[in-house]
Amino acid sequence: MATITTAADSTVITPLLVLDYAYARGSRNVVLEPLGSSDPTVFLRAAQSRAGTLSLLFGSAFAAREAVDLLSAADRFTFAEPAVGEEWDFVVTGDIRNAKQQGVEFWVVNAEVREVAQL
Repeated sequence: MATITTAADSTVITPLLVLDYAYARGSRNVVLEPLGSSDPTVFLRAAQSRAGTLSLLFGSAFAAREAVDLLSAADRFTFAEPAVGEEWDFVVTGDIRNAKQQGVEFWVVNAEVREVAQL
């Protein structure tokens, strides 16, 4: 079961299901094409940290609102999903959305996130 833990006071958010944790890692390599050369000059650099969206499913409006409130705090969070070996720290960088799923009693919380180094 996936969890999200706050750094400030170790509060744990436990969604019913993680619908998605899509992320991208942008390359930071630099490729220069010098005039008169057939071979480029390449500077290799590590990729950026993960940036993307967490989509979390909750079974009640109260649980979803509680998750939105926690994710809205000025804090660092740890995402962990042991079943697939995922664990990484992140901060919320953009919108946090709470939406009721039409026709069922479930709520989805989406948060834009960016991976950060552990402190």
